[in-house]
Amino acid sequence: MLQKVQQTPIQQPGGGLVTFPNFFALKPNQTPNCMNVKFGLGGTEEKRLGVTSLNTVAIAGAQTGGFGSFDFGAGLAGGVPLRWLINSVGTGVFASSNRGLTWVVIATDRRAGSYQSFERSRSFLILTADTQQQPLYWAGSVETFALTFPVGSAPASKYSRHFQGFLFFLNDSAGAMDMVYASDTDVLTDSWTNRFRLPGAPDDEITGSEILGKRMYVSSKEKLYKISHIGGNPDFAYQEIKGWGAVPNTIQKVTLPEEGEVLVALGWDKKLRIFDGADDKIISDPIEQNNGLANFYLNNININQITKSFSEVDTNEQVYKLGLALGASTEATFMLCWNYRTGAFYPYDNQRVNRIIMANSANTRALMGLGRDGFVYHMDSGNRDQVTAVNDFITSPLIFNKTPSNVTKGQKVNFYFSATSSGTLYFQDRTDYSTTFDDPRDTVVLSDTTNVVQVRKTIDIPLTYNVYQWQMSSSSSTANPWFINAMGYENVLLGIGEG
Repeated sequence: MLQKVQQTPIQQPGGGLVTFPNFFALKPNQTPNCMNVKFGLGGTEEKRLGVTSLNTVAIAGAQTGGFGSFDFGAGLAGGVPLRWLINSVGTGVFASSNRGLTWVVIATDRRAGSYQSFERSRSFLILTADTQQQPLYWAGSVETFALTFPVGSAPASKYSRHFQGFLFFLNDSAGAMDMVYASDTDVLTDSWTNRFRLPGAPDDEITGSEILGKRMYVSSKEKLYKISHIGGNPDFAYQEIKGWGAVPNTIQKVTLPEEGEVLVALGWDKKLRIFDGADDKIISDPIEQNNGLANFYLNNININQITKSFSEVDTNEQVYKLGLALGASTEATFMLCWNYRTGAFYPYDNQRVNRIIMANSANTRALMGLGRDGFVYHMDSGNRDQVTAVNDFITSPLIFNKTPSNVTKGQKVNFYFSATSSGTLYFQDRTDYSTTFDDPRDTVVLSDTTNVVQVRKTIDIPLTYNVYQWQMSSSSSTANPWFINAMGYENVLLGIGEG
């Protein structure tokens, strides 16, 4: 009997999550189901890290609920640049100059449960709230509270934005589509009478803004507007440019490899878009539908809780991260990650934060999260989600047997991956459209905790099959227990028939 061994490489599912109901539509590098697994350049996959609290006592004691965060640099302290981590919890706003270990109160009597927004204008931190409270300013000194504007009574507003040397307040008590502004050199002396109203339906309202190039783009629930600085009287011109609007706290600016700077935002229609200043494109088609297998898909966003969404750009990983409430959940416990270098989507679950920001941490930039429990978390840090193990899994697409029918074969699938810590990985598979994976699970135990260990795991495949699918998972408190380097099939051709 003739025997021949063939090695066939497999594309790793580093193309990310795709929830098309038609599994046949998936590419070889896509997965129909994954959780707590992140995808990097070159199609790599690895388990995400956990979160670690920075403070040992909740901010404001028994008060809970995080309602806004900001990284604010303010002058020098002993010749060293002073940076404050700003957080809103309960009815107060708090500042920390030591990475969240201790906190000082800079504002009180903010409405409980209101989400605070922050902006920098000149040397001031500007505070607004989604309940249209009176805006405050803070100069970065622990000796003084945040103060109301002394002249002209800056209007009670939901948002603020610094643009072209002016401070804007948006969506104020005089009109939900209103924008009022003053030169940033005059914010403490201006009467705040420069005002214009964006056109829109009576029930429409401004939901946020972002700067792209030399323009400010303002979103309402229904429209996107371009604001241009033209100088003179009036100082600004506006133009309606798109018939969709962004959910509050979801619009961000990212730099794509080919397109350059674009805006990315979640729309009220549960779709994720990018916009380059002229054209827009829906990018969320791959993850909108329910394929009956995945735990995450965008059509499952709880529309009644969509305003609890939040976002930030993780510049370390070049990933746009979006917190979402799914199903019947009343909190944003899922995090959607979009790697804007590769286009891959992947979700995290069991998120405990209301806001995330990139902030200074030990002279580096790190992603911080403000928890619903009054704790500040270093995201992507440590072995677990504080005290809870991170449960991860990834499922392969359908893999079709391409061996000629007149060949008797024995097959194996080989996984080559690196491990940097101990833990147990579980492997399961199924063939020919079975609805369940095999049980008991096949395992591989990782035991080295000091060195990067190259591991090969081989799984036998049934001798005859038409379609094959595998799933790998772990439930471990160890840090980053696996990182897939490569995968491949080993085909042993046992006999070649005639004809």
